[in-house]
Amino acid sequence: MTDNDEMELKYGDIRTLYKRCRHRGFVMISYYDIRAACSAMHALQDKPLGGRNLDIHFSNPKDNPSQKDINQGTFVVFNLDLSVSNDDLHQICGAYGEVKEIRESPNKRDHKFIEFYDVRAADAAVKELNQSDIAGKRIKH
Repeated sequence: MTDNDEMELKYGDIRTLYKRCRHRGFVMISYYDIRAACSAMHALQDKPLGGRNLDIHFSNPKDNPSQKDINQGTFVVFNLDLSVSNDDLHQICGAYGEVKEIRESPNKRDHKFIEFYDVRAADAAVKELNQSDIAGKRIKH
């Protein structure tokens, strides 16, 4: 079993593992589920590895992410009927995975940001809900 296998079993599924900068003393690990990333960070922070203590930080996505990195677990729903509550959206979107948060757009009340803990749930919700009808209105992402 490799360190990578152990990390996947212990904390969650790894989305990407970037090791090209290993010679400079760092790697980047991206988990599908933000809760797995938090667990790994809290468990491994300051733990010794190779004669040094680990120093772990979250990083923000690049300015120009690749196509696979665009979904960070959040999608925007447009053209939502104003009668649809956040509780309604939790129930609808919860069928695809656990919803972390629903935020309203500051300028457009018919736009909502739906954030999942796991990016795979957001992918599934986008695929299934895009162009579907909610409360009699065709929504889109």
